[in-house]
Amino acid sequence: MSITVRDCLNLPSLSAARLVAGHQGLDNVVTTISVIEFDDYKDDFFVPNEIVITSFYSVKDDVSEQCRILEHSKNSGDVAVVLFYSDIVMRGIDSRLLDTANRIGLPLIVLPEDNIKLKYSDVISEVMEAVVLDKQATSHVDDSVALAKKIYPCENSFNFWQLSLAEKCRNILLSRDPSEIQTYQSIIEPIKNSEDLIETLAVYLIDADSQLNKTAELTFLHRNTVIYRLNKARELLGNDFNHMPYKYELYFALALSRVMEK
Repeated sequence: MSITVRDCLNLPSLSAARLVAGHQGLDNVVTTISVIEFDDYKDDFFVPNEIVITSFYSVKDDVSEQCRILEHSKNSGDVAVVLFYSDIVMRGIDSRLLDTANRIGLPLIVLPEDNIKLKYSDVISEVMEAVVLDKQATSHVDDSVALAKKIYPCENSFNFWQLSLAEKCRNILLSRDPSEIQTYQSIIEPIKNSEDLIETLAVYLIDADSQLNKTAELTFLHRNTVIYRLNKARELLGNDFNHMPYKYELYFALALSRVMEK
């Protein structure tokens, strides 16, 4: 997941804005935003994926300098320019500025040209909030993937349901509610002292999709040994783990056990 210039145009503060040039850069990723009101030729700082806000006040009468600033912004890693008060400050946008933005692929976003009530801070706060929330969401997904790898060690990729189950495990652990954790631990309590039974049952339900032959293959056991262990586990648990809803509860308890063990 990443916030793009296109996404930023859907924010409330930019909803009335117009993209007047540089359309090919709409899918540029955005990670920060800043203000530029003058450009120093000696400034060689490279800040990737930055949106810059300006009114071009310091160069309002110099179109050539405006174009140079766009090129310098592009070379410095900027991914879009948001222009405020263009009718008031610049008395309109020169076609040469549009041509430059199109040539270098730098989106030029113009807010309502004559609205002096618009604030830089509104755009800055909303863009940064979107970036932060996106980073949190990405971290959240990364955490779920990391847990899914512990639950499904035989898998290289994960579907929605596997990630959802990992997320449920994550939420239980983050809640630090001992009663909820104990509820699932109690399900496998009758076999907790037998590592062989727990591991074979976990492979059977989680990794082998309740297939005997695949369980034997994954555990490097003879099929009859797998059958014996599963029957023993069924006897100790006092319930048939091939029937719902007990099967799901046991499945989740074993998944949670894998996460907690590792």
